[in-house]
Order: sequence, then structure tokens, then C-alpha cells
Amino acid sequence: MPETEEKVVPDRSPTQVSVEWVLRCRTRFGETAAVCGSIPQLGGWDATRSYRLEYREQCPESGEDIWGGTLALPADQAFEYKLVIRQDGCGARVIWEDGYNRQALLRADCPAHVVLASTWERVHVRLSIYYPTRAGEQLRVTGDPEALGGWFRPGPVPMQLGSDHEELETGGRGQRWALATQLPLRTGRFQYRYVVADDASGEVRWEREPNRTGDTAQAVNGVLVCRDANFVAGLDFDAVPPGMYLGPYPQSEEDIEALHGKGVTAVLNLQTDEDFQHRHVHWQRLLQYYQERGMHTIRSPIRDFDGAALRHGLRQAVQKLAGALDGGHQVYVHCTAGMGRAPATVVAYLVWCCGLSLPDALAHVKKCHPVSVPNVGVLQEVLQEPW
Repeated sequence: MPETEEKVVPDRSPTQVSVEWVLRCRTRFGETAAVCGSIPQLGGWDATRSYRLEYREQCPESGEDIWGGTLALPADQAFEYKLVIRQDGCGARVIWEDGYNRQALLRADCPAHVVLASTWERVHVRLSIYYPTRAGEQLRVTGDPEALGGWFRPGPVPMQLGSDHEELETGGRGQRWALATQLPLRTGRFQYRYVVADDASGEVRWEREPNRTGDTAQAVNGVLVCRDANFVAGLDFDAVPPGMYLGPYPQSEEDIEALHGKGVTAVLNLQTDEDFQHRHVHWQRLLQYYQERGMHTIRSPIRDFDGAALRHGLRQAVQKLAGALDGGHQVYVHCTAGMGRAPATVVAYLVWCCGLSLPDALAHVKKCHPVSVPNVGVLQEVLQEPW
């Protein structure tokens, strides 16, 4: 019999990634900045074998020295590291930065060149959120850290509105408000909230949701990204003919009384039990307030920021909405912020039950309720199905 041909297994060694380290710190004559970490290329936590950086220049604004270096590392791995300052030779010593170990993640699909920019004992923080403010309004943020305003001293820090329309968590597109700052590496968990401010009128609207949280220990590749959604400052709701209202979730008896005062006789709630838990919604208490006013309540839960869940649950939500409207009710449709799931449900109703085209339905809902950013891609797909 012929000899069995030996199969040659190709080399499957990990792809190399060029990692450029850029460090800002203050050093003295004879000192060298370095990176020490959990992988062999960074010394395996042995500072004497840490990866030494090269001096580049001094930053004229801050007076900090800028050190850098480029090191080839295998992709598709995670590791921890710290920045250190070494003084070798006579009087050798090592200074470790204070705070949590830094986290790094080189994904298999990451770019061939990755820049890890760091400042000694500080973490870069990027906060952003979508909220369509009115003319003259600006979004701000404040929280525990002084760099985020220290709550009231000195107070909320202004954010900048992005120039590009990007895809949002709801599946729609819009311009996000953003703030880039730095926090001490040792900060750990912190709390914050967003605020809408109008300097001309002096009006300030704080979001009513539970405090948001961040954690500098969770920063990856030197950056903590806090990409937020669902700004709810109050019960700002709008009429959407025929017979509907759109807005955020009611949180109090006063909110429900406001709906009742506008003639709302039924409420379609698209929130999930997870939403209730996360936002401390006391549903049984709210049910009591609705019942005391003779308001009909309907639930049709759809998971937030989940295109598949919206695709699966949209028809049932529209069926419940159509049933309430056919029964003569004025219906308040809400999710959490009134931006994604609720507008999508109303748009689908207008197309399926009222005969509007999708562009006309979207334009109608957006005109009536300007914060609407439903998942158009899911709507285009689902509304191809006959009612």
C-alpha cells in the first residue's frame, strides 16, 4: 500500500500588533519612564525587566515630559500593566504609579497599529450621550469627581455637541454630546448625572433617573468610555395624532395626574422587568395610581437597544395599541426615554393601520415628538410584512 502522505499543518502563530506607548509624566535627570506588566514583553511584573520608553519632548502647556516606544505584541490577548519610573545604576530605584492596574485588550480584529496614550496616575475618560436639546440649551455633566464638577462645587461641566451624525443605541442616527477629561487612576467607582442648561433663561433640568456609575478600574487601553443613553429629565410628552401621546416613563403620581389631565385614558408600557429593576420603578404603586384615575394599563415589553427584540415584539405592541385606540382610548405610549421603542411602535401603527408610507410616518412622529430616533432598519424590514 502507498505510504500515507503526512499533512503539513500551517503555522497559526498569533498576528502581531504594533503597540505604540505614549506617556506623559514628570521625570528628573537620570530617570527613565517604562511600562511593566503581566506579560513577558513587559517584564512579567519585574520592574528591572520592564519595557523602557524613549524620551521624546516636553509638553510646553503642562511641562510634562513625553515618553514613547513601539513594541510588537501578539493580537487577541488581554493583559495588565502599570507605568513606572526607573533610575538605574548607583542609587537604583523604581517608582510605581499609584492606583489600579491598567487593563489592555488587543483584539484579533484590532488595527495593525494601536496607540496606548496615558498620563501618569490618570485615566482618560470619554462621556457621551444623545439628547436633542432645544435652541439655546446645552448638555452638561456633573458627579463625584472634581473634574466632573463635584456635583455643585463648582458644578456641571459643559459638553460639546459632535459634528457627525452617528448610529445610536436605538438604531437611529443623531449627534451625541461628549466630554473628554481625565480622572485619577485611583478614583475607582464614581457617580454622575447629566443636566440640560439654558444660560439665557437660567433654566436647569436634571435627569431624574438613578445616578449613573463609572469605574476607572474598568478603563481599557488607557481610556474609560461611558457611552450613555436614555436621558429623562421629566415627563416631557407630546401628542401624536390620531389619539396617541409619546414620551418617557411616568415615575410618580404627579406624572400620572399630568397624563390624566391631558385626557389620556390608556397607557401602553414597553419597558421590561429589567428596566423596572434598573430604574427603581415601583410598578404596583404606579398601577394603583392609574386605577384610581380609571386609566387602562397595557404592557408589551421589548428589550431596549436590541434590534432582534424590537423585530420580534413590534407586531404584538402595535396590535395592543390598535386595540386600545379602536376601543376609543387616548393612549400614552412610552418606553424609558420615549426615543426608540415607543416611537417605533407608533410609526409601525401609522404604516400598518393608517396606510402612511414609512417616510411619512417617520416625519409625522419626528415633527410631533422631536426626540424620536427609532430603529429605521428594523422598521424597514418588519413593515414589509402585511398587517
